Amino acid sequence: MLRRGLGLAAILLVFAAPARAGTLGLAEVRAADGTLLGKAGAGAYSYPADGSILRIGWSRVTAARVELRNVSMFNGRITVRRLVVPSRGPAGARIAGLVVHGTSFVVGPNAIIPLDGGRYLVALHEAVSTGRTGYVRVALLSFVSEP
Repeated sequence: MLRRGLGLAAILLVFAAPARAGTLGLAEVRAADGTLLGKAGAGAYSYPADGSILRIGWSRVTAARVELRNVSMFNGRITVRRLVVPSRGPAGARIAGLVVHGTSFVVGPNAIIPLDGGRYLVALHEAVSTGRTGYVRVALLSFVSEP
């Protein structure tokens, strides 16, 4: 199931947009061509139904922040105990309990963690947008190439 899932989900984003946190999904699963396969809302979420690609135990979005707890990606190969993304600016963003392939990581902004087969995870990814908000923080971005 994992190989099949990796082929389907070329890009997995767990993110928030600061200016209006509710405008983007708390988490999105996209195909290699960018097609939206799944989008999480507040509360628990699994994609697909068995959660083998993405499972979120709890989530909420407020005017101040987006928070995810008990996140598992790719059958538990990547897990996060708690992820917080502030609604404005980078201060206060954090990932607690990040474990990748059994190894714990404490990360700062734009940390790149290599995965197997040329894949990688970017933690606390920061990006500047030319749109109205001007700034976006991506909490976790996992790039998965075709197997």
